[in-house]
Amino acid sequence: AIMKYESQAKAVRGKLFNILEYRNFQSIISYLLSRNLYHESLSFINTILNDSRIKKKGVPYQLYARIMNLIVHYELNNQDLLESSIRSFEYYVSKNHVGLNFIKHTLNFFRAVSRSRNRFKDELEKYNKALIPLMEIPVEKVHLFDLIDSGWLQQKGIPIKARGLRPMLM
Repeated sequence: AIMKYESQAKAVRGKLFNILEYRNFQSIISYLLSRNLYHESLSFINTILNDSRIKKKGVPYQLYARIMNLIVHYELNNQDLLESSIRSFEYYVSKNHVGLNFIKHTLNFFRAVSRSRNRFKDELEKYNKALIPLMEIPVEKVHLFDLIDSGWLQQKGIPIKARGLRPMLM
């Protein structure tokens, strides 16, 4: 099924039509990341990133795709692409006036680990501590759930607990 979606991703590059398609791609990206299929996830991430008609309604999906892009390039040890993606993400946030603390902490985390992979564990602990209070802020929590749903934080040892219908950081 993923291969079918991957061929569709290439066919519709720059032409996603509605939010449902973004959500489907988001689910596929999360699935692929949870299975460490980083190369495979790039075509879906790039489809969202390159969609010329995304406009304002697609900002949450752009933010999600940009975070997943950082994760993928970090995991693939694509140092140059990681640094370039960080700069591109910073420009996007500035241009679209995104003032979320979640995004600020995410960029700070990836900026720090892009400089030194040896600091990953310490930076991840700081990142987790910075994110926990954001679970109480609805607009921040929505974006944080997307990151939690990707499974990447759990893979890296961040404890996640179920609370209600959504997982929470501990």
